Amino acid sequence: MAMDHIAYVLDIEDAFSLRISDEDAANMNTVGDMQAYLVRRLPRLEPRVIWERQLDVLVKLKKISDEQRERIRPTDQFIRDLGFN
Repeated sequence: MAMDHIAYVLDIEDAFSLRISDEDAANMNTVGDMQAYLVRRLPRLEPRVIWERQLDVLVKLKKISDEQRERIRPTDQFIRDLGFN
C-alpha cells in the first residue's frame, strides 16, 4: 500500500472511531470502495454524512481545494486520480 493510502486509512479510522483491517484496507482502490465499506460498518450514519466526512479527510490529507473536492467521485482511484503515493 502507498504511504498516502496508509495515512488516509489511519485518518479515516480516527474520523469514524473504528478499526479497518489491513486486508480490508488493501482491497480499497477507489473512494467508492471506502464509502461502501463505511456505510456497511456504520449503518446508523447517513451515507451523505459519511461521504462528507470522508471528503474532509481527503482535503486535510492531500490539501485539496474546494474546487477539487467538488469533483471527487466514488469511481476516483486513490493512486491514479488522487495522486496517492
